[in-house]
Amino acid sequence: MAPAAPLLRRRLARWRLERFLSICAEGAAASVAPAGAALLAAASVDALFPLSPSGLWAAFAAVAAAAALCAYRFVLRPLRLLSARRVLSDAGARFPEIGAHLLPAWELSSVRAGEAASGSRELAREHVARTEALLAGLRPAAAFPIRVGGRAGKAA
Repeated sequence: MAPAAPLLRRRLARWRLERFLSICAEGAAASVAPAGAALLAAASVDALFPLSPSGLWAAFAAVAAAAALCAYRFVLRPLRLLSARRVLSDAGARFPEIGAHLLPAWELSSVRAGEAASGSRELAREHVARTEALLAGLRPAAAFPIRVGGRAGKAA
């Protein structure tokens, strides 16, 4: 049976939520300027050269495509950063005092009862318990704060 790691699982869930909110907020902020520029360009073209209804639809389609591209580039693509391995690795970089313990403890606590672990179960339980103790003493700080003016998916 795999060693339980309730504190590690709770921290991982919190760090995933922090990263998700960070990606969404930064992605939305990064998407506003290009999508707004496309809208302004379409409105300017319509003001300078009155467009036919089909031209207006084409301008609308161009603005919608720009908005969809921004949403993909700045919000959807960076969501791959939510994997447990990536979140724990990046949280370990933010908190170096526990960085070397997080990913191995996650992997050891995720081993199913039927799978063979490379090492003794007692050693695995000890490592997970040590990681849990380090997490309990960790200073309360956001692992993935929202960066004002930061680029969403920068690590993507």
